[in-house]
Formats: sequence, C-alpha cells, structure tokens
Amino acid sequence: MIGNEENKVDLTPWLRRTGWPKFFAGQDMKVLVEGTQCDKTNPFVVRVWDSVVSLLSQKCLDGVKDCYDRDWTVILQWLDSTKASAESSTPFSRDYGKGTPIKYAKQWAALIVLCARSVLEPEVYRVPLLDKQRKLVEKLHELWKRESDSDSDSDTNSDSNDSDSNDADSNDSDDDSDSQASECSQRRRPQSTKPTKLEWEDTIVDLSAELVKHDRWQGGSSAIQYFCGISGYNIGTGAWRAPNDYTNKLSALIWCMRVIILEDTLPTCDRRIFRGGGDSPLHMFKLVHDQWLVTGQHTAFHYVHTLRNYGMAASKFTPGKVQVSLSHDKKRLLLEGEPLDVDNWKYCVHKIVEELERLTKRILMVEDLPHVDFYSIHDRPNHPTSGYYLGKDGEKDARARMLKRIQGKKELEEWVTGDNLQYRESQVLSYERDVSEWLHACSLAILFTCGLSGRGPEMLSMRYKNHQACLRNLLVEDGQMMAVSLYHKSMAITDNVKVPHTLFTSSDV
Repeated sequence: MIGNEENKVDLTPWLRRTGWPKFFAGQDMKVLVEGTQCDKTNPFVVRVWDSVVSLLSQKCLDGVKDCYDRDWTVILQWLDSTKASAESSTPFSRDYGKGTPIKYAKQWAALIVLCARSVLEPEVYRVPLLDKQRKLVEKLHELWKRESDSDSDSDTNSDSNDSDSNDADSNDSDDDSDSQASECSQRRRPQSTKPTKLEWEDTIVDLSAELVKHDRWQGGSSAIQYFCGISGYNIGTGAWRAPNDYTNKLSALIWCMRVIILEDTLPTCDRRIFRGGGDSPLHMFKLVHDQWLVTGQHTAFHYVHTLRNYGMAASKFTPGKVQVSLSHDKKRLLLEGEPLDVDNWKYCVHKIVEELERLTKRILMVEDLPHVDFYSIHDRPNHPTSGYYLGKDGEKDARARMLKRIQGKKELEEWVTGDNLQYRESQVLSYERDVSEWLHACSLAILFTCGLSGRGPEMLSMRYKNHQACLRNLLVEDGQMMAVSLYHKSMAITDNVKVPHTLFTSSDV
C-alpha cells in the first residue's frame, strides 16, 4: 500500500518527474500490478491477451512490411517522426530480433487487460476511461459472452443429437415426432453467433486507437499514463523501478502506439494502389499523425515519449547494480551475493582454452600448435572486397599444406577416392563437424578471456571475413587481435549503431 506521506529524502528527481508516489497514494500496488498480468485461470483474460499479442506482433507488423512492399516508405518516415513539421530521415523499422515484437505486444496486452478488469471492478482498478473507450471495453466483454454462449450451444446441440440418435435406435416408431420436437426447440432457442477473429481484431484496434487518441485537455490523465505508473512498480522488490530498469517498457509502448495508429488509419486489408483523386494515403495518415503521434501536444504519446527520453538521460547517472565483488583475501568471488571460488573459475577457463587447443590441432592436423607472431601480420582492415580476410592471400598455399599433412599422416586413401581423387563425403562431413565444434569452443574462449566482452548476440555477430553487407570485424592491429562489434540490442529502436571494441592481448591468445 502506497502511503500518503512523502519524505523529501525518498523523492528522487526521477520520482518527482513521474509523480507516482502521490498519484497512487492509498492504493494497493500489488493488486494493480496483478491486474496487468495474464491470469491463466481466467479464460476471458487469456482470450483477450492472446488476441492482442497476435494482432500487434503479426497483423500490425505485416502492415508495416506491406508499406515497404508498396514503396510507401515515406509514410513510415512520418510514422517514425515525432514532429509535425518534418519526417524522419529513416523509415520505421520492419526488422526485429526474434521474439521482440511479441515482447512489445505483451506490454499493450497488459494495458488492454487492465482496462477490461477496470470495467468490472472500477473501485479496484481506477483506470480513467472515457465514455467511448469504456463502451469499446464493454464490447470486448460482449464478444466473449457471445463466444461462450456459442460454445455452450454447440455442446448442447451435440449432446442433443447424441440423445436423439440413441432414442432412434431404441424406438423407431417415435423417430419422426422426436425430430420435429428437436427442430421446434432449436427454432425457439435464440441463436448465438460466434464472433469471428476479424470482429475481435477490429474491436481491439478501435479500442487501442481510442486509448492513443485520448485528449488530455478534456479527459485528464489517460489510461496509458495510469498504466505507465503501474508498470513502474516492481512487485518483486516492492519498490519503484529505476530509469535504467523502466525505459524499455516505454519503448515497447511507443512501438505499439505507432503500429496501432498505422493499422487504424490505413488498414492493411483495405489498401489500394493510389490512382489519383481524393486524399492520398500519406495525407490521410498525416492528419492523424500530426495530432496524436508527435511531441509538444498534450497527448498520451507525448507523455510516454518525453518520459522515456528523460529516463534514458537519467539512467546515465543511475548507480549500476553491484553484481561482482571480491572477498578480502581475493580468493572468493561473489556473483550477486553467491560465492564463486576463483581457483575453480580459473580452472574452468583453462580447460576451455585447452579444449580449443586440442580441437585446433585436430583440424590443422598438427602435433604442436605453431607459434604466431601477430606483429608480423600485415592486416588491411579497410580492404572492401567481399570475402577478403587476413589469410586470403595465403589461401591456396594453405590448401596445399593441408593435403601434404594428410599425405604425411598416410590418410589420403581415407579422404579421396577414384581416379579423379574425389573427396569422400563422409570424411568431409566429419571434418565439418570438427570445425563446428571448434567454433563453439572458440566462441566460449573469446567470451571468457577477452575481458569486458559484449552480450552474446553482439559477440556471435562477428565475422572473420568481409560480407556483402558489411566489413569483417575481427582485425589484427599492432600485434593484437581486435574484435569490433556493431550490433546492439537497442539498434532497432534508436536506429544507431554502437562500436565497442575488444582487444585480445598476447596472454589471451
């Protein structure tokens, strides 16, 4: 329960900016947070949740991709813009990591579920819904009632048919009278039509668009603003979230608001090639965008977007989490409070390096690893040719050396067959499995020994040779091997790359 008293020491600049302690004073935040979650025991909540997630992550995202296919990228440039005076230099993205659209859509599903619960229990969930918004939420309940009634009618009719069939088998003389009575009862029973998937989607889009188009001058605080406050409370810790633990939720809401307005204004199924006459699709979209998807207006989008920007700036000065610490004798590492023996950790790293050395000897077919003088390697990092890497010049000689090693080990007959000396498929596949195993060990060795490494997806996106889309990012510079990763998790949101680099010293390799 949020107390009514405010302590000046507890009111950080972040909480003063959000105003959450005062806004939710006297309310049970645990109940409110649970109201935004998907209760698996409530079939209505599960039905709405799944429908929202499917709609946003599939249909709305397909609407964005359809704009690319139609060469309507100018609309996506306006969709990505937060200004009414100018479009963005880059269009709204259509490429996301696996599971990212679903993760974003779940944030909006939590909002819709909260609104649905608020209609049933307004004294508990005090979501500020306008009349039109409330009617659309009630329509969701009506659709669920129709669906439930239709399912129950189907079960009743199925039981009735089974009963009629059994009666017919036991008494043929009463067959006609029973069938007539059954038909009469079906005519008297009100027919409940099961709502289609399109009806669910249209209602959710209409409700979502109305939540975005909330005029805060007339309606006061919006449902989106109320939901932002609830999602800012961490039910696990019983405390308000810090900016660095919260802005990702706001980014998800911004993404949802944009794709919803696009689908509401220009439905994917109704798009046609513009042939002149009437308003163009761009004009239709800009009329809505310039009012509801820009900053500087008293709208829900302005609130979420400016709060996210403030949170991103504030997170730079937020103390990070102390996850790793050493004991006073430097022998025990504490990882989030859990002890980790340093000697065992070193042993684990050494075993990984030893395994990498073993696999390297195996795929190179040598008894001892050759010494490599990195200072003697002349690398050309700006060489643009696709397929180039630092060993490209000696590639043919390397193949000849490998054949000599196969001959030296007297295994040539195991590798080739026939007069044309064709490689045996089984031997090639076995060698490729060894290479794959080597790559796994090499990835682990890089992550464990290169100091401050990046996240897994960033490190696994490294290339040892140039690609058609980008240059390689494993380089040799002044006697050291360098890994330069360009990808990062927020690239799809910010449309900017970060260039962290990692140096492998001579002791690491």
